[in-house]
Amino acid sequence: MAVRAQFENSNEVGVFATLTNSYAVVAIGGSENFYSVFEAELQDVIPICHASIGGTRIIGRLTAGNRKGLLVPTSTTDQELQHLRNSIPDSVKIQRVEERLSALGNVICCNDHVALIHPDLERETEEIIADVLGVEVFRQTVADNVLTGSYMALSNQGGIVHPKTSIRDQDELSSLLQVPLVAGSVNRGSPVVGAGMVVNDWLAVTGLDTTATELSVMESVFRLGETGPKGLGAVVRDITGTHMTPPAVSPAPSSTVSSAAPSIASTDRNDGDNQVTRALDDMRLSAPSSGEAFPTPQQTKTARPSMAHRITRMFSERKTVNPRSETEAHKDAGSDSSSDSAKPSTNGNMRSVPQAQPTQQTSQSEKPADGSVKTKNSKEKDLPVHKRFEILPEGTHLHHLKGTKRQEKLTGLLRDMLGGGKKKEDHADDQQQLSLVSSWIDQLKNERDKLAQDKKGGPNATATLVDKYGKCQEIVGRGAFGIVRISHKVDPKDSKMEQLYAVKEFRRRPQETSKKYQKRLTSEFCISSSLRHPNVIHTLDLLQDAKGDYCEVMEYCAGGDLYTLVLAAGKLEVTEADCFFKQLMRGVEYMHEMGVAHRDLKPENLLLTTHGALKITDFGNGECFRMAWETQAHMTAGLCGSAPYIAPEEYTDKEFDPRAVDLWATGVIYMAMRTGRHLWRVARKDEDEFYERYLEGRRDEDGYAPIETLHRARCRNVIYSILDPNPGRRITASQVLKSEWVREIKLCKAGEEGY
Repeated sequence: MAVRAQFENSNEVGVFATLTNSYAVVAIGGSENFYSVFEAELQDVIPICHASIGGTRIIGRLTAGNRKGLLVPTSTTDQELQHLRNSIPDSVKIQRVEERLSALGNVICCNDHVALIHPDLERETEEIIADVLGVEVFRQTVADNVLTGSYMALSNQGGIVHPKTSIRDQDELSSLLQVPLVAGSVNRGSPVVGAGMVVNDWLAVTGLDTTATELSVMESVFRLGETGPKGLGAVVRDITGTHMTPPAVSPAPSSTVSSAAPSIASTDRNDGDNQVTRALDDMRLSAPSSGEAFPTPQQTKTARPSMAHRITRMFSERKTVNPRSETEAHKDAGSDSSSDSAKPSTNGNMRSVPQAQPTQQTSQSEKPADGSVKTKNSKEKDLPVHKRFEILPEGTHLHHLKGTKRQEKLTGLLRDMLGGGKKKEDHADDQQQLSLVSSWIDQLKNERDKLAQDKKGGPNATATLVDKYGKCQEIVGRGAFGIVRISHKVDPKDSKMEQLYAVKEFRRRPQETSKKYQKRLTSEFCISSSLRHPNVIHTLDLLQDAKGDYCEVMEYCAGGDLYTLVLAAGKLEVTEADCFFKQLMRGVEYMHEMGVAHRDLKPENLLLTTHGALKITDFGNGECFRMAWETQAHMTAGLCGSAPYIAPEEYTDKEFDPRAVDLWATGVIYMAMRTGRHLWRVARKDEDEFYERYLEGRRDEDGYAPIETLHRARCRNVIYSILDPNPGRRITASQVLKSEWVREIKLCKAGEEGY
């Protein structure tokens, strides 16, 4: 049968109780009417345990179980755990689960045979669910909601899902579960069916606001009228292996609520109406989001300002000068309602990167074929606002990158910063605005004269290089010990056509012997030329010029590099950044499968074609960690790379896995694309307060604010896993590509094929 009840002033029965075919757990401190409903229907059949979890009464959202087992979060105290074991049949396995998504009742929906779980639960958690509950486990969503336990109620007889679940999805879930399903609601139209009721094979308990129609649907789909508790008594005895005598309702130990240091704040049982609201507010997942936290009818809670405000001040003190709102930007990019723009600022949302005026205008004018320059007003009539990025009606997208124009604007901007006509007091503003280049300003100043000298000197290519790849002309890149020029090879059949190549001219390092110089260059060439992948740069040749300097010839990527794009754009759109990230992971996975680690991944070393294909370049620090005939990877040692992207183990461990180092860098790169800035300068907590706060955020139930601003929980979980300070726990490139989030990312055609 289906009955109504109320926990104090709350109709959310599923928040304060857990019900299975072998036991029931209800929260302590509620009204007598709430308990009497359970006792009247269950006392002669299964035991009822009054308990708390982690010092709170929201046990229905923190636990998940069936007749075979019960899963509780790590916040459960030893005393609470022992009380559960004393009250529940011995045949029921009870186990703590160390899971970042610690509100297990929100992320797990199960009966005695199948469990549907949040797509981003850890693999170890999935194995525990299968073992303890004895079920098949499937990663699913309900009406596009990842909180399966909140939006679905399930028994062995049937189930109710979110009212907006499509017929097709209902059929698929029903086929998977092998029980009938209907889309319905509880408590007079609430879609949160999993938190609004509890159900087993003969009883459903829901809130007092539940209508007669909703009760009728419950009794029908769960087939509650077909089997009563007396008929199930023998079955339950067989299940539990115990002869069930009417048990005394076991009181919770008096010290349970006051147990020390709970991870979820305890509530005041005598606070009337506000108690339920606070209890629901306290029931947060470890990585909350505005779209996926437990939905309550009234959410009046103000998030703790300390972390958010500190992070905001940490990364930006200036207001954005971008005239377009973040919401409008995401609408133009086709992002969904769960995008960053929907995040409340109190959740630690960082401000957009302030743009210097020349950078703002980078994509506002472009020279058409007839040589004229369209003004901003004429462009707005003919072209989309995001000229560099376009969402197509069928859901795919295109990139329109004009590296030459963007780099000319950027060069002018940097020239101003380095003394080309700006007032002295303006320099500080630019350095503050361009957060990604702040750590390289001094280096750029030191190289200014070298750049001018190189331009005066002109190309130094030999006749052989000219014959094969054309004349080297403009400089497009500069490193510590080399420059990159574009060579123009004229088509002999059509003088108006030319093929472009990138020519990297290496220079000998100070005190570097000729032998070491040759070894370094040939080693880099051997690694890069052996790799063939759409997302890895194609290296063609290695030549020596008349001065004895080596020149490496590569395919030319006219879209510039990712560093310049992020710098010019401020930050990238969600779909745009996701596309580049998936391409990067494809390239990294391929390198690692080939036994090669890059050791210096950063936006400057990620080149782009005008169509948006991303290609990994510069294998100067690359190394082979596994030869073709070997099966085991070799550890590596030594510090290399750029400080913001260096993994923490490089500072602390004598030896480490170079693959994990590459993965760490990809996580920092993704955050740079999404936020337009570095999260820290160096991943050492004793040297960088920003990194130390990241470590604190990982331990905090609210998470780390900059990562919490990401648009979807499954995205945040992958980034947390990539940026795990413990390299042994850090996920691999293959695991990233197999994650639910990355699998759903749609690559542009250019990214797939590398053109």
